[in-house]
Amino acid sequence: SSLFEEIQETSGTLPPSSVLCLTELFSVIRRVKFLIESCKEGSSLWNLVQTEFVSNQFYAVVKEMGRALDILPLSLLNLTMDTREQVELLHKQAKRVELFLDRREIQRRDELLQLMSNRADKNIKNKGSSDYGKVKEILGTIGLRSPLDYEEEISKLEAEAEKQAGTGGLIVVSNIKNLISLVSL
Repeated sequence: SSLFEEIQETSGTLPPSSVLCLTELFSVIRRVKFLIESCKEGSSLWNLVQTEFVSNQFYAVVKEMGRALDILPLSLLNLTMDTREQVELLHKQAKRVELFLDRREIQRRDELLQLMSNRADKNIKNKGSSDYGKVKEILGTIGLRSPLDYEEEISKLEAEAEKQAGTGGLIVVSNIKNLISLVSL
């Protein structure tokens, strides 16, 4: 933001090459913001199931940011040293970023998928069952602890099911419905 603020405050004209690069950078930043908002506002369970897909999306956008910063002519822009250093640091970090998958999230996701499979084989509505306890544990680790949290998560899952109904196919919608039934225990 400091880069864009400083450029906005500058009274001089910008080199055409920087305008193109800044436009691309702005577009990438908007996509990052959209990804963050969609993760924040979406279903926590669906995000967990889609953890590799979500991680790949963030990785791709950071790489795009690095490519946009590759061609940004910093030397032609009238920037303070602090802003220049921030942009250079961001560029270095974007260039060396690697795809990150949290092993704990992958393990939680795999446990969740196993519970969904178990649920297809038997009924785990029995509150004394170990599967029921495991469902509660997984829900707690992703921030779902109260009945209100569960209701909100069910609403988000239902919205996701509607969204996926036209594009995701029957299997995706079925998986979302299975998640809803797990949260409804």
